[in-house]
Amino acid sequence: MKKIMMLIMTLVVGLALFGVSIAKNNNQLKEVRAVQVQPNKVVGQPVGQKVEQKIEQKVEQKIDQPQEKQTEKTIFSFKREVGLTDDQEAKLKALVYDMQQILGANKIKLDALMADLSRMIKNKDNMELIKKKLEEIAKIQVESTYFDIANSRKIQETLSAEQIKKWDAIKEHEMRLKK
Repeated sequence: MKKIMMLIMTLVVGLALFGVSIAKNNNQLKEVRAVQVQPNKVVGQPVGQKVEQKIEQKVEQKIDQPQEKQTEKTIFSFKREVGLTDDQEAKLKALVYDMQQILGANKIKLDALMADLSRMIKNKDNMELIKKKLEEIAKIQVESTYFDIANSRKIQETLSAEQIKKWDAIKEHEMRLKK
């Protein structure tokens, strides 16, 4: 049970970091922030609608671009050693892809909301408006965490007990090599 939990945590952290890395392009974040002119209006459109359009465009652009080379090896690097079937690999890649899209989009949303919150605090806006902004931020954080946990369980269900043992052994060996 302990090894399974370690696997889940490793996969969760690795996938979360990998997913968040697609949203780290500063130009992308600047564009989303630049869209937000007023708390409730952006060039005549509601903020949510305009930001959603920008988020969809940016996520699609990032997905279409080749990913940066990962410094840390993933389970895909050890497909043969773990004994992943092509079907398992496809399922895992689909789960990772979904996670990248959702967590990346949520990161962009959170960055935009945090910029709004900072501006609101600086301008000493009404506390009720600040509270609503904090609630929006919290909602996205909860959704992201919940999705991350649910996706991790799906990943765990994709692997057999033997594959989990092999993957744990490989991770241990890799960690020892880093020391």
